[in-house]
Amino acid sequence: MNISWTSGDPFNAEVVDNGSEQVLFHLDTPFQLIGSVTTMTDAQGQVVAEYERRPVGYDRVTYQGQTHRVSDWLPTNGFFSSSRRLQAPDGKTYLWKAKSGAKFKLVNERSDAVVATTHAANLGILSPKHNIIIDAGFEVVAFLDLVVLSFLICESERQARQRRRHGNNMSAMNMNGAMAGGAF
Repeated sequence: MNISWTSGDPFNAEVVDNGSEQVLFHLDTPFQLIGSVTTMTDAQGQVVAEYERRPVGYDRVTYQGQTHRVSDWLPTNGFFSSSRRLQAPDGKTYLWKAKSGAKFKLVNERSDAVVATTHAANLGILSPKHNIIIDAGFEVVAFLDLVVLSFLICESERQARQRRRHGNNMSAMNMNGAMAGGAF
């Protein structure tokens, strides 16, 4: 199954089935000065999940009426790992693994078989323009809501790492400019 976002903003978009063009989920993240809450609803408007990014304390996820720390619900695969472990309703454990270029793959932890891959949004310079796409294998279609929700968490963390890296690079450039006699 091939699904895609209708917007370049992964947290404010509709997720559609590319085959039928039906809306599967709505993702809505109202603007807040501090922190944010992304609400995921189904095509009928029923809340499926919420993902709360908090500036202090632990990020939280609410799924099927139960609220958990993100670190408990979608734990990392080790202290230095950026991979996240997803326990699925089929009893299997899957890992979200980051790839280069803002892409991820979801693999069966036991067999290492790829069950879903993401494609980052493309501006259309060297190839056709598109928003985020997930190619989901038949193994995970039954819990596609979990795949989308867990992907959003991984993408949010990837963006946060990128902002930190970019901020650190800017600080170093500013420091180098100041040491070279540049006025700021």
